[in-house]
Order: sequence, then C-alpha cells, then structure tokens
Amino acid sequence: MKWINVICALMLFALPVQAASVRYQHTDMLGSVVSESDESGNIISRSQYEPFGKRMGGDKEGIGYTGHLQDKDLGLTYMQARYYDPLIGRFYSNDPVGFDNVHNFNRYSYANNNPYKYIDPDGRDSFLVSRALKGSPIGNHNFIVSHAKYLGDPNAKVYSWGPLESGKMGLVNHVNSGGAARTWEDDSSAWQSLSFEGNSGVAFRAIDASDSDVSFLARTVQENRNYKYVPSLFTGSVNSNSAAGAVAHAADGGTANVPTGGWQPGHNQSSMVNVGNSPPVFRVSGRLDSRKLDEELN
Repeated sequence: MKWINVICALMLFALPVQAASVRYQHTDMLGSVVSESDESGNIISRSQYEPFGKRMGGDKEGIGYTGHLQDKDLGLTYMQARYYDPLIGRFYSNDPVGFDNVHNFNRYSYANNNPYKYIDPDGRDSFLVSRALKGSPIGNHNFIVSHAKYLGDPNAKVYSWGPLESGKMGLVNHVNSGGAARTWEDDSSAWQSLSFEGNSGVAFRAIDASDSDVSFLARTVQENRNYKYVPSLFTGSVNSNSAAGAVAHAADGGTANVPTGGWQPGHNQSSMVNVGNSPPVFRVSGRLDSRKLDEELN
C-alpha cells in the first residue's frame, strides 16, 4: 500500500500544470464590456450592443452590458435586483422604488427609456458626496444623497448639515435662513453637476445600503453637539463632515470620508455623532430549502 501511495504521488507531480491566463476587460462610459485583452495587450474579443443592451453577434456568458451578468441560456441580463430583457428593453418585475416622475411611470421600463445616457441602478444608490468649499482652496464639505436614479438626479434626496441658530450641528435645508440655506442649495447644485460632463471639484463614494436605511439614518442624526468648522476631539465639537461620515459608516460600515476627495476636516469625529433611534438591523442573505411534508394537513 505504501508503494502505491508513492507511485500515485509521483504521477500527480508528473501531470502537466496549465498556466493561468489573465484577461483584462475594457468598458465604455456606461460600464459595458466592449473588449477583452490578454496580459500582453492583445485584443482577444470585442463586443457591441444594441441601444437597449442586446449583444450583437449572439449572447455571451459573463459580464457584459452596463457591467452586469449576461445569462446566455436565458438570454437575459441579471441586474442584481431584477432580470432584464434587452430584446424588449424591459424588466421582468416592477421597480420597487415606485413612480416619481413621468419617465418611470412604467415601472418595468429601463433607464427612463434613455439607455444612451443613463443606467438603471439596482435599488442601492445612495452616496457620500464631497465638494470643495467656496472660498477655500483646500477644504471639502460632505453631504448625503439617497434615492438617486443616476448620478446628478435632480429628484434625489439631499441631506446637508451645518450650524443651527443654537450653535449645535444639525440638519439644514432650503427652509433655513442665511448660510444654512445656502449650504443645502450649494450641495444640491454640486450633486446635480455630476450629470454633466467635465464637472470638477465634486467626488463621491457609493453607500452599499438601501435608500430607506440611509434616509432613516440621515433623518435621525442627533443635534446635541457643538458645531465647529474644524472640530476637535478634545472639545467634543463636530461639523457637517462628521454627520455625513457617521451616516455613511453606520449604513454600510465603510469609510467616513470620500477617499478621492480633498481634505475633509471633521470626518475623524464621525464616531462622536449619534445616529438612529432604533435597534440595529441585520441583513441575512442566502437561500431557504424546503421539502414535502410527510403528512398532509387537513
């Protein structure tokens, strides 16, 4: 038996090992894979798509239109939340976000019926956004956006924080007066600029959480800390970057700042901001298996 084990081991070592191949995928502005190349830069394959995403020349398994998974057997595109049929430009289930403008009255439609300009999100499109402060060449101001259909969506919800009349940090919007109202207006303008080509001074990171969770956290930021433009851990003060960072981190456990943004004073104080007023929510993913009952119920 010992010799048999040795012989089997030698045979395994003698088997040829196939070298792993590297493929690089190249995308267009919508995130669709348009070509693949090897590690030497040689083009291996190219892909072209009809306006609503059907691959020309036949379906191909793997990542394709707008960066989503193509199911060759079904001829459908799996977009995480729903299956999409590129032949008819429609989803097979309705939009859970619901109707909010004339373009998405049909809740099975794709990308507001404009696939050249937009992509259709999977229901998890909230953002931590960072813009340059007016009059400051180095400092950035952060805010939260939820319920966005696309980058710069004017119908998205914008949550801004700033100094209240009491001197505390709190939620501000257009009904506030003075600088607080201008903060929300400037944030809204900065957000909407992301839908234009050539925008500058605005960076963002996606928040991997549902719109409802992000909105809940944003609305429940506690306004019990003193506001300072450049807060300090020693004084217990916070600012808008602290609040926005606290919401983003509480929602998905990610960073409290925008990595590609500029200097964002106050994001290190995000742990001092209390958000939410209910027990934490735990997400569980997986599948449930079932089997037939041994006895029929009357």
